[in-house]
Amino acid sequence: MNDRVLSSTRLLLLAYAGAWLLLTLAQIGYLPCARYAWGYNFWQYLPVEVAAPLAALSLILCFTAVRQRVAAVVHQIAALLMRTRPRGTGALFLLLVPALLWAVRERQLLGDSEIFVLTAATGTSFLFPDIGASFLIGHLYQLGNALGLDTHGCVSVIQAATCACGAIALFFSVRSAAYLAPSWQAPATALLFSGGLVRVFAGHVEVYAFILVAVAGYLWTALAALQGRVGVAIPGVVLGVAVWLHLSALCLVPSLLLLLLMAEQSPGASRSRAVIVTLVLVALPSALFFAGMVVAGRHSDLTQAFEVLREITGVSANPDAVHRWVRGWGGEPSHGTDYVFVSRAHLKYLANASHVLSPAALPILVVALMRRPSLFWLTPTARFLSVACTPLIAYALLLRPVWGPFDWDLFTIVAFFLTALAAHLLAQAPRNPPVTSEAQEIHTWLVGTSLLFVTIPFLLMARGPVRDAGPFAGQSFGVHILHPESPKNIPLLPWL
Repeated sequence: MNDRVLSSTRLLLLAYAGAWLLLTLAQIGYLPCARYAWGYNFWQYLPVEVAAPLAALSLILCFTAVRQRVAAVVHQIAALLMRTRPRGTGALFLLLVPALLWAVRERQLLGDSEIFVLTAATGTSFLFPDIGASFLIGHLYQLGNALGLDTHGCVSVIQAATCACGAIALFFSVRSAAYLAPSWQAPATALLFSGGLVRVFAGHVEVYAFILVAVAGYLWTALAALQGRVGVAIPGVVLGVAVWLHLSALCLVPSLLLLLLMAEQSPGASRSRAVIVTLVLVALPSALFFAGMVVAGRHSDLTQAFEVLREITGVSANPDAVHRWVRGWGGEPSHGTDYVFVSRAHLKYLANASHVLSPAALPILVVALMRRPSLFWLTPTARFLSVACTPLIAYALLLRPVWGPFDWDLFTIVAFFLTALAAHLLAQAPRNPPVTSEAQEIHTWLVGTSLLFVTIPFLLMARGPVRDAGPFAGQSFGVHILHPESPKNIPLLPWL
């Protein structure tokens, strides 16, 4: 038995060391196949005196004694906080998290950020399909105007709101983790927020901070409904708000219907009525919003939204319309970066984006699928999350990243739910006892390496200044990306 344990320990050490070596070589640019992997070289943007400690800490984390000590300290701190619950902790949390995010907020607008600021400045009510989120961004900008702020100040108001969203989303995720991994709440929460997804809340002028609050709230309320603690109508309403914020949340409707079927024990006719009522709740926020736009006389905005809807469905007569979906094996490229379905460039984008948003999720899910696929359907929570993730994966395969690497945040919702599924499967995998020290060490290593290779450097890059190590240095970004034939795109081409 001891020989088996020793052999397992040695294999894990080799696995950790091998993964560390590959990731480190990619980070410093010494791995030929990853020379232009834009999601794996964040250390190169940072000064050597910052990157070197990150490398050293990630190497130390490969040793068993270090992982055990880190896991023990984290567990003790979490247990202490859960047991004592000091007064004022919640208020301190709501102040401290946004303050930390504000300190590392983005100093440069890339990707769609410039578009959202421009449309907000021109008084556009909303954009489609980012309906509610763009509406909120526009009103935050107008709030800055009302306070007499210049453009930079108005952008700061939006950034402050995204930082506040980080505290709310983290609170919802802590609550969700109690259901995802009851004996492992703190590590599961850390896993949910250990990737570059955190940068969405660090003053990132985009729609995803607002959407993540809603989908994190949906995850929490849906898991509570699965335990019978709230009615299914609660997650239905929350999902309706998420759909209003961004139509990509429609991908979560099948999971809500499954939740209804698992929670509802009524006969067929009553179940059908419950489904209809639930779908009405999901549609209600968007329906009320559009009704309000009609009453307010915002006909030009509604016309523009309808035209974008035609572009999305592929029936637009506009020859200059931007193609919203990944191109099939034929046709001509549209404005923006060109991706052919499951081509080398497309798979490269997906591999880099998934690593940036949640480095640990895909490895956990792939290993679980290879070693024990029954885990994906073993518990009601696993079934709910598997159904939630399936349409989201299809969405990630089909939607086109128009801005290339600058669209790193495009599949934030997908990454969030895949990470939630990974956290649950990781907590379910060990048997007798439910949480083993080996599993704790694996979780510690995954979270730790995610922080050191992605989260921390990505946040530091946002603050700037950075070294010119690729597209995120800013020199390669501009509206010329919308014109594939532009000679200015040449520096960006190797990264696509």
